[in-house]
Amino acid sequence: LDESRSQANGLRLANGEVLAADEIRRTVRGQPLIFLNGCSSVKGKAEEPGDPDDAERILPYGGLSVQGLASAFLLGGALGFIGTLWPVYDEAAYRFAVHFYRSALRGEPVGRALRQARETVRREHPADPIWASFVFYGDPTLCIAEVAGQDRRLVTSLYARLGGLTELFRHSDLEEAASIQEASLKLLAQEIAAGGGQVNSLAHDVILATFGAPLAYGDDAQRAVRAALSMQQVWKRFSQDVAQRTGTRLQLSLALSTGEVIAGQTTIGERGEYAVRGEAVDLARRLGQRVPAGQVWAEEHTYRLANRAFDFASPEQPTPELGRAIYRVVGPKPQQTSALVSEGQFVGRQEPLTTLRQCWQRALVGNGALITVVGVAGVGKSRLIETWRAGLAEAPCRWLVGTCQPQASAVPYGLLSPVLHQLLGLKASDDEATARARVQAAVDRLARSFTGGLSGTMQATQALALLGEAVGLEFPGLPADDVDPEARRSQLARVIQGLLAQRSAETPLIIVLEDVHWIDETSLAVIDKLAEGIAHLPVLLIALYRPQWGHDWRARRHHEIILDRLTENESRELLCDLLETTTLPPEFVETVLPTAEGNPLFLKEMVRSLVERGAIVKSNGAWQVTEEMGAIQMPTTIQATLQGRIDRLGENERRVLRMAAVIGLEFAHEVLAAMADPSAGLAVDEGLDELRRWEFIAERAFWPEMRYAFQHALIQQVAYEGLLEKQRKQLHRQAGRALEILYAGEQREAQVEQLAYHFYAGEA
Repeated sequence: LDESRSQANGLRLANGEVLAADEIRRTVRGQPLIFLNGCSSVKGKAEEPGDPDDAERILPYGGLSVQGLASAFLLGGALGFIGTLWPVYDEAAYRFAVHFYRSALRGEPVGRALRQARETVRREHPADPIWASFVFYGDPTLCIAEVAGQDRRLVTSLYARLGGLTELFRHSDLEEAASIQEASLKLLAQEIAAGGGQVNSLAHDVILATFGAPLAYGDDAQRAVRAALSMQQVWKRFSQDVAQRTGTRLQLSLALSTGEVIAGQTTIGERGEYAVRGEAVDLARRLGQRVPAGQVWAEEHTYRLANRAFDFASPEQPTPELGRAIYRVVGPKPQQTSALVSEGQFVGRQEPLTTLRQCWQRALVGNGALITVVGVAGVGKSRLIETWRAGLAEAPCRWLVGTCQPQASAVPYGLLSPVLHQLLGLKASDDEATARARVQAAVDRLARSFTGGLSGTMQATQALALLGEAVGLEFPGLPADDVDPEARRSQLARVIQGLLAQRSAETPLIIVLEDVHWIDETSLAVIDKLAEGIAHLPVLLIALYRPQWGHDWRARRHHEIILDRLTENESRELLCDLLETTTLPPEFVETVLPTAEGNPLFLKEMVRSLVERGAIVKSNGAWQVTEEMGAIQMPTTIQATLQGRIDRLGENERRVLRMAAVIGLEFAHEVLAAMADPSAGLAVDEGLDELRRWEFIAERAFWPEMRYAFQHALIQQVAYEGLLEKQRKQLHRQAGRALEILYAGEQREAQVEQLAYHFYAGEA
C-alpha cells in the first residue's frame, strides 16, 4: 500500500486480480452500497505483515488517511458499507449475501434487509456464527433498489422561511455570509430529520419538508409541530450567535399544513426524484409567506391532529383568503387531553390487570419477573399499563420507561440508552462534563457496593467505558477494549444488573419498554440477559410489542399477556362510556361498532371524529345523529396509523397488499396469483406469508380454494385509497381478467357480480 503510487493500492480479489484504488474510486462514485464479502473486511488490515502503519493508509482519497475500509469507501463517495468482523468461509458468505440481496433488491431498506438475512441464516445454520459477522456502516434506511411508483397519502408539510439574509449579505463578508447561510439551513434540516421528517427542497431562504412521506409514523402532524418548536429553540441560540458576530439578526417563520398528496418517484431529471404534490404543500407555502417572524402557524387539519398534545391560539392576523381556519402554535401541553369525548373506562381487561397486580406483589418480596404484553396496534397495550399504574399511585416504586422508535431500530442501544439515562439520573440539560460526572459517581458507588459485583475481571474502568458507550459519552484516557461484541454485551448486562440491584434495594423498580417490535439488536441482547438476572430482585420488566415480532426470552419468570379485540358487548360498553351515556341512537351504534371491529383506538378515534365534525351532537342530554350514517369517513388519525404500518412493509409485500385490496375484503389466492404480471418479479406467496406474519391478513378457508381476508376493514380501505386512480383502474382490469380465466362455464355465473364490478371500476 503505497500512497505515492495509486496503482499499487487496492484490493486483492478472489480470482487473484487486484482492484486498484483508482478503479475503486471511479466505481464507488454514485454507488449507494459497497458489500465487501471478504475476511475481516471491516477492520481493513494491511496484507503485508510488520507494517502496522499501513492499516491507516488504505485507499487514500485526496491525501486523506483513513482507518479501515468502511471509512475509506464512505469518504470515497459510497453511501453505505457492509463488511465482516472476522474471517468467513466463501460458501457461507455467499449464502448470506444471497439472502441479503434477495431482500434489498425488492426495495427493502439496507438495515432491514441485513436483519432479515441475519435471521434467516441464523435459523438455517444455528451452529454457524457468520450471521453476526456482517456489519453495516451508513444510513439503515438506505434503499439500493429504486422502486418506481407513487401513492396517495396523508402528510404534514412544513415550510420554513428565513429572514434577514439579504441584510446579512449586504453588510457582511461574502464568504462569511455564505457560510452562515449554509450552516443555518443545515441546522434546521437536522432538526427536521431528527423529528422524522424529510427535506424536499432547500432554497436560498426556504426549506420545504414533509412528515408522513415516504415513511409514515402514525403521529406525523404531532411530529411536525414538535419539530417546528425544536427548530425555534435551536434558531434562538443560532441567531443570537450570528447577531453578536455580524450585527444582523436572522429570523425564522414556520408554517404547517396537513392534507392528502401524491408522493413518490417522478420522471423529472435523468434519475428522477422523490416528490410530494398536493394542496397541503401549496397551502404551507402560501401560509408561510404570511407568518410573522418567530411564530409557528398551522391550518385547521394540523390543529385537529395535534391539539391533544399542543396548545394553540388564534393568530393575531386573520387570513380568510386561505380558506381555512389558522392557529398559532403556543407549545406542548403538560398532559394530552380531549375535551369533547371522555377517555373512557378501561373495558374488558380485568384478567390482565389482575396478572400485573399479582406479579407486582411477588416482585416486592424479591421475585422479579418479565411480563410481555402482546397485541395489535390500538388494542390497548399502553392503556393497560397506564391503568395499572394509576392504581399504584401511592405505592413506593420508581418507573423507568423506554420507547423504541422505528427510525432507530438499527442504532445500537437505541432503546437501552434512554432507560440508562433515567437510571443514572442524566438530564437533558446536563453538559458533557456534568453527565460524565454522574456516570462516574454511579460507577464509584457501584464499586463500593457489595451488590455491584465489580471485582475480578470486571474493573471500574471497564464499567465506565461500557456505560459511556451505551449512553453516548466518551471518557478520555480509558484504555482501548478489544473484547468482542457479545462479551461486551454480557459485561454491560452485569454492570446494569448491579445498578438495578443497588437502586431496587432502595425503591422497587418497574421498567416499561414500549414498541419492542422496533428494538435494536444490541439493546435486545442486553435486555434479554437482564430479564434473566432480575429473578431475585424487586424489579418488574415489562415489554410491549406487536404479535408479528417474537423472541425466545431467557427470563426465569416470564408471564405473557395477550390482548385480543374487544367483544361486541365490551365495545358497546366502551362506546357508551366514551359519550357518557347509557343510550345511543341505534343507527350510530350499528355503523360504528362493525367498522371499529373491536379495536379500542379505532372506536375512540371514530367517535371523536364524528363529534368534532358535528355528525352526532348532544341535545337536551341525549345524543342525536345529524347526518346520514352511511360509510363513515375514516379519521385521519387512523389513516395515519395504518399508513405507517403499510410503509414498513417491503416493496413486494406492499404491492401484494394493494392488489389484494382491489379484490376486496376477502380474496382467493388463485385470483391474486393470476393478477400478478410474471415479468414484474412479484413474489405473491412470499408476500402473503409476510402479510400474515405482520397480521394484515389471515387465512379464511383452505377448501375448496385457499382464501384470505383482511384482519381489519380499515386496513383494506387505507391500502386501496393509497393507490392512484390510474393504478386502481389497471388493477381492477387485471382482477376482472383473472376471474374470467379462472372461472369458466357454469362457475362464471357465480362471479357475474364481481366481474361487472371490476370491469366497471376499471373502465374496461
